[in-house]
Amino acid sequence: MSVFERAFKPPPYSYTDPLKPTDVCPSNPIIRHSVGSSSTAPRQPFQLLIERPPVINVTVTPIGLLWTLVTASLAILYTYSCCSHTWIIGHPNDSLATFGIFGFCHKFISEAIISPSVQLKCLPYGGRHDIFLIPNSAWQATALLCGCSVCLLWASTLICIITIFRPSIGSAKMSWYSGYLQIVAIFLMLSGELLFPFGFSSDFGKHVCGKHAAVYHLGNCEIGWGYVAGWIGTALAVFLPYLSKFAFRVETDYTARTKLIDTEHDASNESSMV
Repeated sequence: MSVFERAFKPPPYSYTDPLKPTDVCPSNPIIRHSVGSSSTAPRQPFQLLIERPPVINVTVTPIGLLWTLVTASLAILYTYSCCSHTWIIGHPNDSLATFGIFGFCHKFISEAIISPSVQLKCLPYGGRHDIFLIPNSAWQATALLCGCSVCLLWASTLICIITIFRPSIGSAKMSWYSGYLQIVAIFLMLSGELLFPFGFSSDFGKHVCGKHAAVYHLGNCEIGWGYVAGWIGTALAVFLPYLSKFAFRVETDYTARTKLIDTEHDASNESSMV
């Protein structure tokens, strides 16, 4: 063979079967097993550090239980106060005994033959529940404000019960929202209670309580338990928004963020769970 032929002769070609397993790294049995080696060498354990998000624990505090109980009690008290017909007690000699923001009670003599007695019969203004049938505009506004206050306080009570019996990550935020609802409910109820005495200067107020009745002057009338219950509820409800801030305890656990895996089997399971 000439020198020219030897210079341009291609190198010998070696064929390797791609289906035949080869040892990429014979010194590492784990890698050799991963590429398809039929070696029976035991698997070597290794360590893997897996990062996890922090664990957030939400627990109900005793203040949260007290907050829920007081909220439900005040919702009942507000409802009684608004529906009561004993905000104002009339003159003892008058046939109109008591009246509230939605109705009144008048006296009548029973028709019993043996022992007739004086009894009370309560009716809404105008004979039916209609806010426009309330005698004066001040009491109409009071009825509207107090009614909205009762609805908001019952909504807050529902939120309290749900968050207390099913605490979650959002329970603390929901308790804050409930506290804001309670602030609005207190403001509405207080506004209605302050606006109610303005109705004594109307024709109906002077007819019931005498001609000397005026704004914040009852004349011949007296304050009843319905109006007093509203003020008691308002005084106690002032503390509800403050208690809502401490209803839940939120703790973040950073110790469970990492886990040490000792075997290849545990590592594969942990990676599939993540």
